Amino acid sequence: MKKVTIKDIANIAGVSISTVSRVLNGKGNVDPQLKERVLQVIKDTNFQPSSFARSFRKSSMQIDVVLSKWEEHYLRVLRGLTESLGEQQISVIPKTNLNNLGDFVVAIGEDFDDKLNASMTIGQELSSCSVVFDHFSTLNLIVSELLSKGIDSFAFLCEGLSNYRACKLYGAFMKIMFHHKIESYEIKMLNSKDPYDVAKELSILPGAILCSKDEIAAGVMKAFKDEGIKIPQQVSIIGYGNFSCGSLLGPSLSSVEYMNEETGRICGQYILKMINGEEIPKKIVLSTRLVKRESSL
Repeated sequence: MKKVTIKDIANIAGVSISTVSRVLNGKGNVDPQLKERVLQVIKDTNFQPSSFARSFRKSSMQIDVVLSKWEEHYLRVLRGLTESLGEQQISVIPKTNLNNLGDFVVAIGEDFDDKLNASMTIGQELSSCSVVFDHFSTLNLIVSELLSKGIDSFAFLCEGLSNYRACKLYGAFMKIMFHHKIESYEIKMLNSKDPYDVAKELSILPGAILCSKDEIAAGVMKAFKDEGIKIPQQVSIIGYGNFSCGSLLGPSLSSVEYMNEETGRICGQYILKMINGEEIPKKIVLSTRLVKRESSL
């Protein structure tokens, strides 16, 4: 028989995990009716909270982490999360499948579907606590700076609209073009095409190209270098993700950083609040930043 977890108790009682945690630990204010409902579910399911309470008191709770892909920026978040919770002697265990997940599950990535019942998702809105990023503000600052340097034509290259981040970046780019009344722009969806080939399909050479991933930007740079197009003198190129390999390209790649160790540490602080039964926001919006290198003016 499957072990009943506090997540199961929360689902049956129709309350949040944090509410169940407060009832179990006797911390915080809980509405008497909700408390009675939780206690009744605990009784009906024969849930034994002693092991949970004991692990909490010993600060040896395990947090399961699921990554949508084993990519560098997701691993950075995992490292920051591990460091933050490790200071409280709480174990963080990466999971390669969705079987036998624990009481607290953190999902890192932008490709999950609504079947994943996570305590926190980092990268898309898909749980009772979602950590997402302000893509618009940084892209708007980038475009504003390029406009101030006389660049008035743009292109946006995206892998497709199959995940949360790509859709948000596409929406932000379109909003920025409208906001600045920019008429000369082009959008290319790769949809599994090679960025090298797509770069050569652009109708004109724009003054700047924004790419939804660093890998796309690297392919575009290779295509332009083979054509003798100078970067950034003729075209500025900016990627997304700030992968470590970007600094090794020639010229080195300017890139927007969003998922990093600091993100993981911030999320660790919110997870501690969740474990302690404290109320936390349903949506947490973190900022992004441009790491400017040689590929952009």
